Amino acid sequence: MRREVLPSFFVQFECDVDASITPIARVMAFLENYGFDQTECGAWGVAIQEGVNNAILHCELDENETPHPIAIEVMVRPDYVEVLVHDHTQGFSWPISPSLPSESSEDGRGVYIIQQLVDDSDYLRGTHSNRLILRKNRTLPSELKEEEKKWRDRLKTIESQLDETDKALNSTQEELFSCYESLSAIFQFGTELGKQGDIKSFADRLLKQLIPIMGANGYLFRTCDENGSIIRTYSHSSDSLDQSPLNWNADNAKHFLESKSIVIRKDILRDTDLEKLEEGDPLIAFNSKFIQVHPIIIGEEMIGVLSVGSSESEEPFTSAQTNVMHTFAHFLALQLINVSRQEERIEFGKISKELEIAQDIQASLLPSKWPEVEGYTIAGKCNTSRNVSGDFFDVIYHETDPDKVLLVIADVMGKGVPASIFAAIFRSLVRSSTELFEHPAELMSKLNRSMFQDLSGVDMFITAQIAYCDLRHRTMRISNAGHCPLLLTSKDETMPVTSHSPEGLPLGVVKRPELEELEIDVPKGLRVLMYTDGIVETTTQMVGNELLGQKRLVHWFQDVRSVDQKASAFQSSLEKLLRATSEDQLKDDQTFILLVENG
Repeated sequence: MRREVLPSFFVQFECDVDASITPIARVMAFLENYGFDQTECGAWGVAIQEGVNNAILHCELDENETPHPIAIEVMVRPDYVEVLVHDHTQGFSWPISPSLPSESSEDGRGVYIIQQLVDDSDYLRGTHSNRLILRKNRTLPSELKEEEKKWRDRLKTIESQLDETDKALNSTQEELFSCYESLSAIFQFGTELGKQGDIKSFADRLLKQLIPIMGANGYLFRTCDENGSIIRTYSHSSDSLDQSPLNWNADNAKHFLESKSIVIRKDILRDTDLEKLEEGDPLIAFNSKFIQVHPIIIGEEMIGVLSVGSSESEEPFTSAQTNVMHTFAHFLALQLINVSRQEERIEFGKISKELEIAQDIQASLLPSKWPEVEGYTIAGKCNTSRNVSGDFFDVIYHETDPDKVLLVIADVMGKGVPASIFAAIFRSLVRSSTELFEHPAELMSKLNRSMFQDLSGVDMFITAQIAYCDLRHRTMRISNAGHCPLLLTSKDETMPVTSHSPEGLPLGVVKRPELEELEIDVPKGLRVLMYTDGIVETTTQMVGNELLGQKRLVHWFQDVRSVDQKASAFQSSLEKLLRATSEDQLKDDQTFILLVENG
């Protein structure tokens, strides 16, 4: 409690009667300023003057000695006034009950007058100084009493405000100290984590540091699984705590303190003396009077929940301690996220490396050079939307008869690794079935029989097209399994572009599909294009950011067919058309084969 500041006055002057007149007048002015009337001021003036006269009277000095000054000190209290007269004279004996001296005697008259004017008086005589104490009770007029009451009430209000400010400053100081402790611990353990990288050990040490800061006796930290419905114990202060996974959404756990905190996404502070925990609640093992539960949320994601119990304190956790708890919890959650992302980056790096290897392997399965067929050139390309592709093409020529060529193109449903595996199996089966090259439909049936169980087991299928070309006899046999049609035309501008797509379901759809085989004559100046649906379904700026489509592809083929160039020139023209895409990344693989007759 702050001491009340009350009015006071002090004046000092030479030990001389004439020198006392002005100081005593100033004392009267001081009293008048604080509501004393003329009668009171006059009485005090006479009493003080008599006291000063007595001090001067008893001042005995040598001829060359300078007297010490006299001082007057006035203190105004709500119900009395006290005046002190200090002197450095030899002093005198103060009579307890002085009587009025005779009219012919002056000795003792001043002391008598003083005692008549005040309610209490005393004279303290010392070795080097003396003090005259005068006290008079005070009765204020009613209007002054009211004014004084107002001022006293105002002083009490100010005093109360100052006390609140003191409390706020103390709380701030406590919070700053707690923040310092928490930041110090975080910095220390954060440095250790950077050196050791053991996040589990880091969490244990960090949270054990939280116990003394919060004045707690235990903690339990749980993290959410991927679905967010199960919280698993990650760190704890005691093996007595139930460490079993908790399904906070289950009927038998909905009323547990941790579950409630997760549902409302807010802190819960429970005084277990006033409100008991539900039977079976894991936090009962804290055996604590106060339990605070904090759900840890980063962004919108629930990371986990931190619970702290205190049995030693009769007061709940302060706001500063709660803030420290939040700081520790969120710092730890961020470290868990960072470690998880770092592990994901490492794993992603491994997968990326493996995919690069798979990409190289798959690229090695595609034709690295084209067979030399007299009078013809061949070209092809596979642009993948991912590291590995489900598209495949192959060009196989007859070892003893180079005028016979097998063109194969396929598209496995889906993308990435699963599709690339089936594409590799498809290639192996085709290359191991040379006896059926001249009969594409039979070859396609064999491929379906061999792959049906594996494809149907994972709900996948393959569209494919096989064209066997006998260029000496100028014939071509085609089989199609749900694939894009083969485009055929001639250098002769009078011949239109024709599309050929014999009936047939994709491989893996039915066990014994009906696959047709179409035989056509090969015109002079032959131009053949086989492709996957990624070609016609690409969006290109050259056609106003619309799908290229079958019709536009046919128009392009018709426009370039008369060019007297090799297949590689046709390839460059088609790649230019496909490169003008409005998208940064392909949505689907793009694969094509070109067979062009020279001259």
